[in-house]
Amino acid sequence: MADKLVIDCSTGKLIEQDYTEEEKQAMQIGSLENTKIQKINEMNLVCQNAIINTFKSSAFDGTTIEDYSCELTDQSRINGLVTIAQLRLANLTTEPINYYKNKEAIKCTEWQPKNMLALGLDIKRHIEKNTNHYEDLKIYINSLNSVEEVQKVTWDTVIPTTTT
Repeated sequence: MADKLVIDCSTGKLIEQDYTEEEKQAMQIGSLENTKIQKINEMNLVCQNAIINTFKSSAFDGTTIEDYSCELTDQSRINGLVTIAQLRLANLTTEPINYYKNKEAIKCTEWQPKNMLALGLDIKRHIEKNTNHYEDLKIYINSLNSVEEVQKVTWDTVIPTTTT
């Protein structure tokens, strides 16, 4: 059985034909590019979920590692409280810094400015770690040469390093 049916313009009849090598290559390239796009979109979604999930920090007391929520409202609120902490350290406000002691807390606790700055740094590092990993995966995916290689990539894929 042939790969395709084409109409013979002179007779108007259907003719069976196989794909040319150029057509086969074009389909493989298109399939590879589509697979790369799909995989990159998948990794982007995993990255966003990894960021929004939770992050760990010992910022509240400097010793106990706690889990903190990292939804968009948490990110915005922490960034705003970091600004308040900076203003407090510069003696430009006396506004209290109230936030949850950890992910499980149901009521806010007052934080010291230096501790809130530490929490802000931890959330920044959490987001940066995940976005950097996504960017590295994206570069790696785009360097692959087969659909099978691309399909094997997961969020936990260890990207091979090249030595020169």
